Amino acid sequence: MSTTQRRFGYILGITVLALAASVVSPAASVAADDIDEILVEVDLDGGNPTPDIVGGTEATPGEYPFAVDIELAIYASYSRWSPIFDRFETYSINVFRKCAGSLFDDEWVLTAAHCFNSVEIDDSSYPYGTFRGSVHVDDLELHVGRHDLTTGAGETFSASAVFVHPDYTDETSAPYDIALVRLDGSSAYSPVELATTANAGLYSGGTTATAIGWGHTSQGGSSSDVLMEVAIPTLSDATCSFIHGSDFIPSIELCAGDIYNGGEDTCQGDSGGPILVPGGSGWLQAGVTSWGIGCATIVPGVYTEVAAFRDWIDETMSITPFVAAEPVAAEFDPTGSHLVYWVDNESGERAPYSIPIGGGTPVALGTPTQAYQDGVAFTSDGSTLVYGVVDAYTGTGMDIFTVPVAGPDSSRVTLVEDLPWGDDRYDWMLSPNDSEIFYRTDFEGDMQWHLYRVSLADGTRSPVSGAMIAYGDVTGFDITADGRYAVWSGDPSVNEQHELTVTDIETGDVWALASFPGGDVDEYLLTPDGTRVVFTATIGGVAQGMFSIPVTGRPGDETRIAEGEPLSEIARYGTWAITADSQRVVYARDDSAGDNLYSVPIDGSQADEVELTMGLGWIADWELTSDGAYLVVDSDIDGDDGLFTIPVEGPASAMQDLNTTGYWHFDYKVSPRGDLVAFVPGNTGDLVVVPISGPASAGEIVADAYPSEFQWSKDGSTLLFDEWNGTYAVDVDGNRTPIEITPYMQIDGSVRWTDSVV
Repeated sequence: MSTTQRRFGYILGITVLALAASVVSPAASVAADDIDEILVEVDLDGGNPTPDIVGGTEATPGEYPFAVDIELAIYASYSRWSPIFDRFETYSINVFRKCAGSLFDDEWVLTAAHCFNSVEIDDSSYPYGTFRGSVHVDDLELHVGRHDLTTGAGETFSASAVFVHPDYTDETSAPYDIALVRLDGSSAYSPVELATTANAGLYSGGTTATAIGWGHTSQGGSSSDVLMEVAIPTLSDATCSFIHGSDFIPSIELCAGDIYNGGEDTCQGDSGGPILVPGGSGWLQAGVTSWGIGCATIVPGVYTEVAAFRDWIDETMSITPFVAAEPVAAEFDPTGSHLVYWVDNESGERAPYSIPIGGGTPVALGTPTQAYQDGVAFTSDGSTLVYGVVDAYTGTGMDIFTVPVAGPDSSRVTLVEDLPWGDDRYDWMLSPNDSEIFYRTDFEGDMQWHLYRVSLADGTRSPVSGAMIAYGDVTGFDITADGRYAVWSGDPSVNEQHELTVTDIETGDVWALASFPGGDVDEYLLTPDGTRVVFTATIGGVAQGMFSIPVTGRPGDETRIAEGEPLSEIARYGTWAITADSQRVVYARDDSAGDNLYSVPIDGSQADEVELTMGLGWIADWELTSDGAYLVVDSDIDGDDGLFTIPVEGPASAMQDLNTTGYWHFDYKVSPRGDLVAFVPGNTGDLVVVPISGPASAGEIVADAYPSEFQWSKDGSTLLFDEWNGTYAVDVDGNRTPIEITPYMQIDGSVRWTDSVV
């Protein structure tokens, strides 16, 4: 190779394709049956090199018991509209990447950070577009003690965690090219000793080092099935700097190679493998194979200097390993100052943690227990977290706690202990004034429901007057904005007829709000001001429409505001929503011409209905902005996947498309402030922010990260997104430059890189 390259190897193909040390195999989602076999020349990250042993010989079996073969299977995909099939088609490939590593502890492997670079393959000659994919911890398989890769000898491990150095970027020749992999078990093979700064004289120039690996044995050739070794002369920092210029950083890198004759080097597939020097009692690992210009040329290869990272290695190994056993959600506090998330340790014990958005040290908000969280709430000022946990063994017995978001866990107050849980036997919520929680429960399992209030300040619990609020099946409850009334839905008479019931929290009075003999109240929403309830009803399975009633009303006081039943499958937060000013209801209906959205006054009638959309075709998703001023609609019109914004009061002609790329978008999220929409267009993978009122041309790229997940803070000032190597925050009110919160964290909770933050 003539360009600077990383030393990993690839095998790549759509049907079947072999290149270097990577393979891409077809996935079942490729739509066309007659896809011609194509060859894609993989040149990732602008031409990063991948090394293998060139000019060496087969190592003696057992001589390097710490040598580790690392294999990664990376899923990459691309979606586009198919005019042939008249639908979106997802094309996917599997990219197999090879790297090497070294066992330096019975559970730890040292390797190169660039082995975990995301995949981006663009073949402009073929109509697939750009395939993109990120490495996940589950993609790794590691072989220890396997000299011949065609055999099943040695040990096979999965990875329980991957730690990429926080200063590493996936750019060509990027420094800090070092990573740790924690195995999911302990190896019986002897580890290698890592060099320290005291050993620098053994590799600082004029000595001979040994590199090992299974990489390519020639430039552009094939990889080796057996472990190879090669002796390479080390060079001084001054020589390396003269040859490589500013790309070489002497404080954290070393280089080696025959600058007169060439012919001996690492190459593709050797990335992450060790370069070794003799020590007093065996091999010392001086470096990690990183990058080079071609293979076995007179230009020396560059290796990450292990001694420079001993402190980071020791600190990382000392971190309590947290590995998510299942997806664990993360939440912003309302001020956007912290991210709160749950982690599982190796014993399956769970605890909440928080970390400042600007970066910092994670703080435990509770003691790890054999439990999982069930319910999360924040006070409006963002200072306090309230959460519930349920016993993971029995699935019963909920505890509810409150703790400052900034910690520490010693400030935690227990609000409720051992609340009966399961079979809808509880519900809890934070009061509108943040002073207490309300919960309802059936202590005895006899459907005698009780409503309690608990002070956040000291945990004092007291029943609401007239504590027994119902007999029957209760499916949920809400508290009005003024904290005066509890509205709940259920079957209070066990007659399989769902009704709405209200409890006056101050007086304890209970009354039926809405009842349809022979039918059911299906869904309901409180208006934000807490004065009215909007609900849908059916009788005999036939939709009766949408109704509005004062929260202090009685059966018969309801007003029908819409006929029929809103679509149930096209809304993100239910099939209908109420504007922030409590004045209008927005809902979807399947008309003969396709899906459409409408709004109607909260106390109006069908005659007051306003059509908000116009010829959108299939509506995939929609939501109201927090201020109730706009609708954001994800819709497909004849294959053009649009992201439309419409004023809630119309007219439909005011509709604008925020995504005019002609490509579908992977996801979108509306800012809690209602002023911005973030989305990822499928043609670029960039994270774009555009004003809610448009136009699309006002959109700004805030990250070209192809994020696997992104999320707004609750105050709308910050946008978080995941890159392959960490979680980043963008201040949308500032210069919109991403800052790293911490690596190894995924905000959707599916752990890829993990340390004390997940």
